[in-house]
Amino acid sequence: MDQVFHARFTGETTRTFGDARVSLGNRAGTVFADWNWDGEQLTLTNDRYGFYPIYYFRRDSEFAVSPSISKLLELVGDVELDDNAFSVFLRFGYVIGEDTLFKSIRAVPPGSILTWQRGHLTIKSAGIIRKKPLTISRAEAVETYAGLFQKSIEATLPPTDDFFVPLSGGRDSRHILFAVRKANRNPTCVTLIHPPPRANEDARISKQICETLKLDHVLLDPADSRFDGEIRKNEMIGFCATEHGWFLPMGDFLGERRLPVYDGIAGDVLTGGMFLNEERLRLFEQGKLEELADRILAPEGYLPKFLSRTAYREFPREKAIAHLVDELSRHTNQPNPVGSFRFWNRARRCIALSPFRLLGDAANVITPYLDAGVFDFLSALPAEMLLDRRFHTDTISFAFPQYAHLPYEDKAAPRVLDFDRFRAFSSDMFRYSATKRARQLTNSIFFLSRHLRGFVEKKYSHAAVEFGEQAILVMQLERLIVKRSSTSVSQVSAG
Repeated sequence: MDQVFHARFTGETTRTFGDARVSLGNRAGTVFADWNWDGEQLTLTNDRYGFYPIYYFRRDSEFAVSPSISKLLELVGDVELDDNAFSVFLRFGYVIGEDTLFKSIRAVPPGSILTWQRGHLTIKSAGIIRKKPLTISRAEAVETYAGLFQKSIEATLPPTDDFFVPLSGGRDSRHILFAVRKANRNPTCVTLIHPPPRANEDARISKQICETLKLDHVLLDPADSRFDGEIRKNEMIGFCATEHGWFLPMGDFLGERRLPVYDGIAGDVLTGGMFLNEERLRLFEQGKLEELADRILAPEGYLPKFLSRTAYREFPREKAIAHLVDELSRHTNQPNPVGSFRFWNRARRCIALSPFRLLGDAANVITPYLDAGVFDFLSALPAEMLLDRRFHTDTISFAFPQYAHLPYEDKAAPRVLDFDRFRAFSSDMFRYSATKRARQLTNSIFFLSRHLRGFVEKKYSHAAVEFGEQAILVMQLERLIVKRSSTSVSQVSAG
């Protein structure tokens, strides 16, 4: 059950509801949020990065805080959308800064001390961690990073081998596993088979790695219903991202076992990642933030078609660009402004939802890339050193040359075209589009036409996957509007 604290101050009296004392996350793993009501004052603190998802609302002399946006919406009583946040979300797939999709609810900033007393709210935040660029050779940087990361792993090892390392075909989880094995530990590796159309390179590569290291390896099947997963995921993560529906079987498996689990969050962005390129770095350096914002926002794609005409006018690309520019400007003087923006937004507001919401509160999540020494070093590396996207690969090869022959995932691997699953997803989505909801945001004809075309043209059915995650979330918002409106009417009638 998600925790919540709710308080109202009227006259000289404070009435409180919910959980007075809560500790979330894992302080040893660097990601946490705690609050305490001492009878007079509510005090909340969170981790230096603000990676643990925690939200609040304040209305006059009323205040509430919870890791669950759904819980807060029950208290707020309305679902008025934040125009700026939603405009960016439609083209990014996740929220940025301290946004949520809802005007009345905000994310707690990183490194915060939040206090509420007698109707007065104060938030003191350390904010984005600023760094000066290091002057260091690439060879020295590789060696330093390898040493710092090994130290981080050894400092966080559980007392026994009863822990998990989720393993993919990429670099972040591989580096964790190799460092764990260097410390003479034998975890169980877990890999989730992706739903189509994504190729299952993770399963292919992780199997080779585990066979080489002689480690137990669990392969998890994807959920039977992609649609049901999207519905459930969106409610769990408070509609903050379109991603992660595929992750639910992993969350269920690890959450039920309540054993420590390593997570590679932020490893890619701190060491370069796919997002960093010369053009984006140049636009940052030249201060051309509007052009940069337009380039990094996704194309309009299906938006003009599945959104209603009114919604498309109310949440235009121009509004998304302007809001995104404000966030980009916070990162302009960082050694790697592209990486800084990506870390404090995508990693913090999108990726963190996977380990810290979908695994549940009972999960003991260990995040070695967020170790202060590792983060402080990597975030100070000049972007130019990371542009070739070889830095993390070279570090792994330097630290573990005996495993340098093991391949990485093939990004060009052919997609898996399971048209039966695509059509099932399209059918579920179409049926959902016909349910009662406030059709203020979507164009219902879009879902009927795409569904029928998918049955006539077999190859077109995969298009449901391209727009499905986003469309389902938006339709859930419409149902939420109906639900809240009905609740409000009932409350008025009862009064």
